[in-house]
Amino acid sequence: MTEICVGDGHRFRRPKTHILFTVDRYPSLVLSGFDEGAADEVVSALRRRGILRFSRLVGFEQAPNTAEGEANVAIVYASESREAALEVCQNLIARGFHCLLLMREIDPQIVLRAIETGVHSIDQSSLPQSYVISQLDSIIRFRQIIGPQVVAALMEEIQRQGQRAFLTRGLSTREVEVVELVGLGLSNGEIGARLGVTIGAVNRIVTGIRHALGLASRDDLIRRAHEIWRSPR
Repeated sequence: MTEICVGDGHRFRRPKTHILFTVDRYPSLVLSGFDEGAADEVVSALRRRGILRFSRLVGFEQAPNTAEGEANVAIVYASESREAALEVCQNLIARGFHCLLLMREIDPQIVLRAIETGVHSIDQSSLPQSYVISQLDSIIRFRQIIGPQVVAALMEEIQRQGQRAFLTRGLSTREVEVVELVGLGLSNGEIGARLGVTIGAVNRIVTGIRHALGLASRDDLIRRAHEIWRSPR
């Protein structure tokens, strides 16, 4: 028998978390971040496939823990707050779930953090309900899904980080931070206030950076900073 549970995990004001329990050959499935209409489409698809039998309202905190030998799946949709979606993934992974993080827009930094957290699959879609329906077989069989847009964004981020590492080689973490602040147009006094150090300390750091990078002037340092961070971080 299969059971789907719907709730937002707080006060049931707006259903945004949908939990599908199964005791058959299908695992338990959690949909998080889906609005009511999107979830209804998924539920209808599950009914058409004969997977869904009945439903009741529960809180997100009642998502099941996986027992030894079991495996459950969570699909977390990051439509707005990617940080919040990542936190949901972390909580569900701690309960033993395989997590698919589905994002409206790819954020390479969130992707890298999601991988570190242990997120199983990552993809991009503006229609999460259609995505889940089309990929349901792969999802419930724990096949890893890494979307092509995700791969492209990761490769671009890796290339960008490699370029930054090359262009800042020989500099300390603090020196790299100062280079970035110089590139943002801050004066040495403003940089000192931002970092909590004296203007004299900043003067020495900037001079050391210019010597280390072989730059003749502050303008050269500003140009180098723009070269390093010309793409969004």
